[in-house]
Amino acid sequence: MTTRKKRTILLLSLLLAGFAGSFLPGRISVTLTPSVKHRVWWLSQDTSKVRHGQYVLFHLPSSNLKGMPVPETVVNGQDIRAIKRVGCDEGETLSQKRRDFFCGDEFLGHAKETSQNGEPLTPFLFTGKIPAGEVFLVGDHPDSFDSRYFGLIEKTNYLAWARPIF
Repeated sequence: MTTRKKRTILLLSLLLAGFAGSFLPGRISVTLTPSVKHRVWWLSQDTSKVRHGQYVLFHLPSSNLKGMPVPETVVNGQDIRAIKRVGCDEGETLSQKRRDFFCGDEFLGHAKETSQNGEPLTPFLFTGKIPAGEVFLVGDHPDSFDSRYFGLIEKTNYLAWARPIF
């Protein structure tokens, strides 16, 4: 697909979402990080319906990052707000084989040994059923900073259900 066609689709998507936004509850968000494959999102406050495979905007307190090498794109000492996909939901079985993570038989990703800057990375260690009220979140890019490193997230940290537009 050409760059011009992509821009046209993006513009039309934004216009349509803006028009729909005047009638539907929610708002548009744009993300520039390559961590997820979509760039334009419709955010809905109804997070009770978020399930495995869907995206969520969440809040990660900086206290969850203590002792962890944080990517340079994350400002140290500040809470993180990010969009990730629910890779493994409460009640599902998360397993780990070396640095590879699985939800049931579904491969979720590989925890790298070092960051892009060469800093050592420690993977989250967990095998078993995801406890009630918690999830394992993943990005779409191999370099995504996600639950492979910071662990399970409580659903109370959900800020919005993020539905991809483009």
